[in-house]
Amino acid sequence: DVVKKIQRGEQGVGVFKDLKGDERLIAYLPLAKYGWGVIFSQDKKTAFAVRDRAVSVGIVFYTIFIVYALLLSLIVSNLQLNLRRYVASLEAKVKERTGYIAKEKSKYEAMLASIGEGVIIVDTKAVILRVNLVASKMLGLKEEEVVGKRLFDVISVEDENHKLILNEDRPIIKVLSGSVATTNEVHYHVRKDGTKFLSATTATPVVLGEEIIGAVEVFRDITKEKEIDKAKAEFISIASHQLRTPVSGLSWLTEALEFNSKDFSPQQKRYVKDLSVLAKRLTELTEDLLNFSRIELKTSAVAEKVQMVIADFMEEFVKEIETYAVLKRHALILNKGLVGGAVVEINKKAFYNALQNLTTNAVDYSPENTVVTVSLDKEDRFVKVSISNKGPAIKKEDQSHLFERFFRAESTKKIKPEGSGLGLYIVKAIIEEAGGTVGFESEEGGDTVFWIKLPIKNNQ
Repeated sequence: DVVKKIQRGEQGVGVFKDLKGDERLIAYLPLAKYGWGVIFSQDKKTAFAVRDRAVSVGIVFYTIFIVYALLLSLIVSNLQLNLRRYVASLEAKVKERTGYIAKEKSKYEAMLASIGEGVIIVDTKAVILRVNLVASKMLGLKEEEVVGKRLFDVISVEDENHKLILNEDRPIIKVLSGSVATTNEVHYHVRKDGTKFLSATTATPVVLGEEIIGAVEVFRDITKEKEIDKAKAEFISIASHQLRTPVSGLSWLTEALEFNSKDFSPQQKRYVKDLSVLAKRLTELTEDLLNFSRIELKTSAVAEKVQMVIADFMEEFVKEIETYAVLKRHALILNKGLVGGAVVEINKKAFYNALQNLTTNAVDYSPENTVVTVSLDKEDRFVKVSISNKGPAIKKEDQSHLFERFFRAESTKKIKPEGSGLGLYIVKAIIEEAGGTVGFESEEGGDTVFWIKLPIKNNQ
């Protein structure tokens, strides 16, 4: 039967009887391509004994597999349940956090929009990230016109002489380069239509950790403020000029009275002396007010500059002011240093007034029989004029206000009650007009030093 099946091309496995009548397990497979057939035959009992053992082992393994499968199913089911709970919790937290971020963003957007000054935020490459509504209105530019563009490409600024400010001199570039915040720098912002407005600008770096990641520029229109200041200065100028004649007359009269006071009683002489002191103070105040108005109005008395050898000028100045120091029982010394023939450019009369103010202050606010030193030094491309004395240290709380208009520290009022509080303000204005800087160092137990730095105009 098996042979016939192979001849018919059949293949399979079955139990068949052999010629002796014994049952055998036979597997058969035809190889038609070669005209052959393959037959595998084994006694039924022997064959099924192996099967029974395999089945037993299979049952054991199957049982173990079922147990592990059930355990695995329980574990997976538990993991799925925990995962669903975690995902649900995470989604809730994300939703809550997203809502919080959106709320905070809206709050900051509202704060930025409500700031009454122009605000521009840039990255480290001076690419504009944000512009508030006030800045947009002042500049005549929509936010979408400037965001993503470099600040210099869309917003121009000019100095007070209407000269374009170079990129490297812009306040925001200074702070991106690592400088400290710049405060109230005055210049002109140019609108989209070409018109200009005078502004005070403050630039501050945005620091994360120790790295600068951007900068914020805040500016405001000070056109009206400047117009008011100009009107004030004009009024002071007119009033001071009108006062000058009667004050000068009063001074001459008091001098005449002093000259002819030999027949006066002691009380009358004291009155004349007091009158002379008051006339002198009134004259000084009138001069301070005149100098103040000249600076505020930028008259030719301050604006017109000449070039001069600083060492020669300082030598003449010290000779002239030395008499004042001697009368006050002080020694005045000039140290020329190594400035050579360095030339500076400044209004000569204004510079003289600035030096006179600092030197007479140094004399007035130092103990008698002490030395006031005027020193000349060279620092890079600048000449530094330092005036030092042995006077009391300037209090920390007063130091930031010293160069403000009409400010006088309480300690100075005790030493010298008279004074307008304009002197140091005038000094600062004169020096900055010439492109220089002014400052001081004062610590308890040490000298108080006021200094002026002016740029050198020649190759010395």
